[in-house]
Amino acid sequence: MGFGSDQSECLDQLVFEYVQGLQWVLYYYYQGVPSWEWFYPYHYAPKITDLKNFSDAKFNFDIGTPFLPFQQLMGVLPDASRQHIPEPYCSLMTDGESPIIDFYPEDFECDLNGKKASWEAIVLIGFIDEKRLLAALMSE
Repeated sequence: MGFGSDQSECLDQLVFEYVQGLQWVLYYYYQGVPSWEWFYPYHYAPKITDLKNFSDAKFNFDIGTPFLPFQQLMGVLPDASRQHIPEPYCSLMTDGESPIIDFYPEDFECDLNGKKASWEAIVLIGFIDEKRLLAALMSE
């Protein structure tokens, strides 16, 4: 995860975000979407033994605004699937001068984590920055 077990602040933040994600899911199923902007900012979940000391945690969700369909596609598709988005946006995925080219890496690590098939791997790419993505789309 990029930090050791001796870094309790990092571990506490991981646990907080994970439990907040569980809370997000509960809100979603019982009350509706609590936030369009919230996301889990880690590639891995904490170990079950780390889930402690969060009983006083307060979770506040900002509802935000959902992405439009092509904005969503630009946030989740790799550049190899650019045929599914409008042509004016394609250069944002391929042009080296694009302000969001780092969202579409050609080379990246995959953690098989004991799995055998590549499709089972955890893809270790960075998370998109919503503000940068939307600003780039508005400029096209």
